[in-house]
Amino acid sequence: HRIYELQEYRAQIVNYLQEHKPYFIYEGQQYFIEDIASYHIHAGDYFRKDQPSGGHSNYGGNKLNHFNPIVNKEGFLGVKDVILHNARFMNKTKPSSIYPENWSEYFCDLKAIEIFNNPNTEIKLSKNGMSLQAIGKTSEGLDIILHYDITHKRIKTHYPYII
Repeated sequence: HRIYELQEYRAQIVNYLQEHKPYFIYEGQQYFIEDIASYHIHAGDYFRKDQPSGGHSNYGGNKLNHFNPIVNKEGFLGVKDVILHNARFMNKTKPSSIYPENWSEYFCDLKAIEIFNNPNTEIKLSKNGMSLQAIGKTSEGLDIILHYDITHKRIKTHYPYII
């Protein structure tokens, strides 16, 4: 159901990426952002045998309820560190962080893109050389971590974190 709810949003972010062609510079090279793993980031997908993954936005406050989130800590702007439970196997859990509940999925993704355009953002190459990790602040002062897949030109995940 959650993925179906995100279809309209998904079309909106794809249109934004195609129209604006956002990019960032790392080590003198230009990297375009051609896709965002929207369903992973915003739908809180899980697999039958594995722990839940994703689930970093909760626009409207009830979209991740099927994970029975337990709030561990609340932070700046309403960011939450939570424990998500696999809906089928309650003993499987995943720590996660949730964007402010009043931030739409689209707004969260725009803020992730904004991080790459902040000159104070720290970017480093992953150990396997296939992705870049970025840590930075939004214009509101929210700390966000992103992972960019170099091969697919895709933000594969982004999430807020509480310091």
